[in-house]
Amino acid sequence: MADIPSQVEPLASQELGGNFKKPSLLVPPVVREGEELEYEFDEQGHSTWLCRVRLPVDDSTGKQLVAEAIHSGKKKEAMIQCSLEACRILDTLGLLRQEAVSRKRKAKNWEDEDFYDSDDDTFLDRTGLVEKKRLNRMKKAGKD
Repeated sequence: MADIPSQVEPLASQELGGNFKKPSLLVPPVVREGEELEYEFDEQGHSTWLCRVRLPVDDSTGKQLVAEAIHSGKKKEAMIQCSLEACRILDTLGLLRQEAVSRKRKAKNWEDEDFYDSDDDTFLDRTGLVEKKRLNRMKKAGKD
């Protein structure tokens, strides 16, 4: 797999073992959505990079999760692949799209607005469509 330069090999996201050698390069932390992530790089061979990022999440045993990716090519591409692996891990845990799921559409109280939408303008409406929409809203609400 290492002989194909464009392939990416995601590694298991487990705790780093005791025989882990210090990374050769550290990249400044990236700040997004309130979390600082520090990418660690280790050169495995000629233009082959191992990138690690520690996630701010613990697994079921209480160990910190680590996303890892090996990439043959540029160091920045290895960082992107590692970020994608981190996103995959967070998505499988259900932590990536929490606020999008909880959002619900707010129901309008048409009676308070006299059954007009906020962008309805009867002065410029020459088709009478705004007034027809208003009358339909009144019928749906039971007001005639």
